[in-house]
Amino acid sequence: MRNNNINGSKRKIITAFIFILFIFIFLTHLHAAKIQCVWTGIKKIIAVGDIHGAYEAFVKILKINKLIDEELHWIGGKTHLVQTGDILDRGPDAKKVFDMLMRLEKEAEEAGGKVHVLLGNHEEMNITGIAFDYVGYVTSDQFTSFLPDKYREKKEKEFRKTTAEEALNQTDPDLSSDNNLRLYWEELIREDTRAQKIYINNFNDNYGKWLLKKNAVIKINDVIFAHGGISKKFSTWKLEGINDMLRTELTYMRRAIKNPPRSRMPFERRIVYNSDGPL
Repeated sequence: MRNNNINGSKRKIITAFIFILFIFIFLTHLHAAKIQCVWTGIKKIIAVGDIHGAYEAFVKILKINKLIDEELHWIGGKTHLVQTGDILDRGPDAKKVFDMLMRLEKEAEEAGGKVHVLLGNHEEMNITGIAFDYVGYVTSDQFTSFLPDKYREKKEKEFRKTTAEEALNQTDPDLSSDNNLRLYWEELIREDTRAQKIYINNFNDNYGKWLLKKNAVIKINDVIFAHGGISKKFSTWKLEGINDMLRTELTYMRRAIKNPPRSRMPFERRIVYNSDGPL
């Protein structure tokens, strides 16, 4: 019995060591890339704040500032567009905004310009999964848009089957309406932890990895851009240090959500969820 306990302890230690080694190698590779966060000599900068899923309004802003044409392609030349975080939550179309920014990022680069997508606290909250702790943050439209297609179709099929049976019993003749489907998704958002985890993992697989290559704080010419600002606590940090530390913490937390470590290892957060932090 004692030998079994010893062997079990050894396995836990080895598993924890392998996990830490993997994270270390991954983060070393990530930081080796040295993601740029300072630019000089830029003649035109357009900064846009909290979008919160308002795709149509964002498109209108980009058109008015002559950054995109009617087909939504980049015409901003060497302009630097800075989106200062909070693309997600409260609104319906965060995914459409992400998809457009990912495309414009490449088009602007080819034209000598730049699209900077900064991390806000709502990006942080969706990567780590705590957005569900706040009622109304993750809307039903946002929730379904980031679910895997097969899972979303399966749940909607289950809903329509159930409501069709209830309609035959005349418990509610209007149960199959779009409004009731929305209410069904809102219930899953609040109460179904499995559905929440599927959302978080699918979001991270398709957009989280892209976001983790972004900065929280950048400097263009003599201007510092951040979602929440620079507190006294972080004013002595180098920009690279802030960005690298945040990426390290979010990467660890993102991977721990998807593949929880078998043993709890000490992990000190210095920026994530910090009320004095740049998010």
